[in-house]
Amino acid sequence: MVLTYLSYRFSDNKLLNELNQLYNKLDKNTDYKITKAELYKAYKETKIPITAKDIDDIINSMDFNSNGDIDYEEFIRMCIPKEKLFTEENLKSAFLMFDKEKKGFITPQKIIDFIESTKHISENLKAQITNEIIDLADEIIDYEDFRDFFIETLYKELGDAKAKFILDQVDWVKWIEAPGKPPLDNDFSNKYATEVDNAVENFYNNTLPNNFKETFTKWHTLLKQYFLRTIRATDKELDNTQLNLLSNELNLKEGYNAEINFEYFMNVLIHGKIIEDDVKEALIAFLGKFGRMKYLRPLYTAFYKRDKELSRSTFEKYKSSYHPIAQRLIVLDFRNLD
Repeated sequence: MVLTYLSYRFSDNKLLNELNQLYNKLDKNTDYKITKAELYKAYKETKIPITAKDIDDIINSMDFNSNGDIDYEEFIRMCIPKEKLFTEENLKSAFLMFDKEKKGFITPQKIIDFIESTKHISENLKAQITNEIIDLADEIIDYEDFRDFFIETLYKELGDAKAKFILDQVDWVKWIEAPGKPPLDNDFSNKYATEVDNAVENFYNNTLPNNFKETFTKWHTLLKQYFLRTIRATDKELDNTQLNLLSNELNLKEGYNAEINFEYFMNVLIHGKIIEDDVKEALIAFLGKFGRMKYLRPLYTAFYKRDKELSRSTFEKYKSSYHPIAQRLIVLDFRNLD
């Protein structure tokens, strides 16, 4: 569980790219799992002698969720060198994964709750971990306990010499006690931001590739938001072709989640040349379904500027379901816009 989390934080892009390429080569049908048949075929292609039992042993050593295959996360977790995974920064972050209130300690129940909510852990493994943790029910685990557990794990996994070599390189005082930022230089990539920026430029030039819908669908929610927010930040009007792409081809008025729907409606209200009736209906349905003030006030403000009567009637219809503070502030927003 924690190892999986640490592997997500791994930042050696060169090694990750190499592992991605290897995984994609093994995963012949790109279903994000390596089956016994795919692994056996890969060995046969390299002409390395392998038996069915060998394949079973390899699968079993990596198959943490017991589904009979090697999932991507399992592959990455096993292939990343442990000395690069068990860094002080990663351990601190893993501890905070449980200690969300930043109290400086965690309880066994916190760990049990986290395990129960984690989908990629098999039911058998959940039960095993939970039974072990229940014995500590009256105790709390502070960061030092958490760190000591991983130090012990390092010695078990790597042996005394290699574990000591890794641990001697960690400056515990700088990481835990000293003020200021952690002693780490992050090498962030702007690859995805550049990809989105180029897509926005092509969007305005009406030169997006035919497969853009597929690209957009595969983007992480944060990239979708960045795309829509970049459009919203401009002062350019959206013509019928651009509105059709957002509303119908990408189906942003109904598909995806509330964050994406909100960004879409803001773009249409602020920059849309026209607002079709089906878009208004979807907007009204959204305002009736989601009552968070971070959605309501911006949407009602933009809606009011486009259609005072319809925005007011929508507010009157749904205001009883909104928080009293949101109700009062939206009324004030309407007054300020008059």
